[in-house]
This record gives sequence, C-alpha cells and structure tokens, in this order.
Amino acid sequence: MYTRRIRFDRVFDVRDVTLRNGVTTQFGFEADGRTVRDARIKGRHEIPQGVELTVVLPREGGWSWLVGWVDHSTGRMVCDKPSSWILVTAVFAILAAGQCFLTWLTLRHPQPDQGSTVWVLGAMCVFLLAVFAAIIRQAGLVLQAHRFLSATQASVRPATPRAP
Repeated sequence: MYTRRIRFDRVFDVRDVTLRNGVTTQFGFEADGRTVRDARIKGRHEIPQGVELTVVLPREGGWSWLVGWVDHSTGRMVCDKPSSWILVTAVFAILAAGQCFLTWLTLRHPQPDQGSTVWVLGAMCVFLLAVFAAIIRQAGLVLQAHRFLSATQASVRPATPRAP
C-alpha cells in the first residue's frame, strides 16, 4: 500500500465508464509537474481542480486503481467497502475448498481409467487456490486502506466559514 498527499493542479478527461464490476471514474490530472492520463477509482465521482487529497494506491505510481482518498477540503472519504470484498472472499473460499475436497476424494479412491480426471481436478484446485490468494491480497489491501483513510479523515478538519 502506498499513500500520498497530492493536489490536482489540473484535472481533465473525466468520464464514467461501466465495467463488469460496476461504474468507474477515469480521469487524467497534472500534479507536481507530472501528468497522469489514466487514473481510475471505483464509483462515480466529481474531481474538482485544485483539490488536495490523501490517496491510497496499491503501489507507488499505480494510478490505474486508486483504492481510495480523503478530500482535505470537505473531509469526505471515498473507498471500496471492505464488506463487499469479504463476501467475494467467502464465495471463493467455498469454491476452492469444494474443489480441493473433490480432488482429495478422487485421489483417495483411485479408479483404473482416472489419470486425466485427476490432473484436471488438480489443475482446477490449484487455479482456484491462486485466485483465492489474489482475492485475499486485494481484500487485505482494501481493509488496510479503509483503516488508514478513516484515521486520516478523523484528523482532517475541513475549512468552515466563520459566522459574521
């Protein structure tokens, strides 16, 4: 996880794109003399020019997926919900466990013409375990980012206009 405080000096090409996992806001920006043309964050968002944010990226320079941010002018936090990742993780855990159990049963009671079946079941088991490991990694990143951004949000004091 990589965190950074940044001010978008210029924002351009903001558009909402519908992908298979929902709507994503894609945009480009200039900050600190650098131009990024393909930044993305899940959901529909307005990105005002000159806004100062604390952003969470999966790795340094990984603007293709902003995990989340806190807007320092409003204190608003934008981040994936960890609960949705927990559901996906649970579903894949059940699938992987079921596939591994079928493979184990097949190996425990071998039949004469079963050679290719064992290889196919084993390959499916390895594939599901790899996908499960990747989902666990992503879910952990989202949970860690959510905790960090919540703490950042609590420390940000949005500017409030003074009463006359």
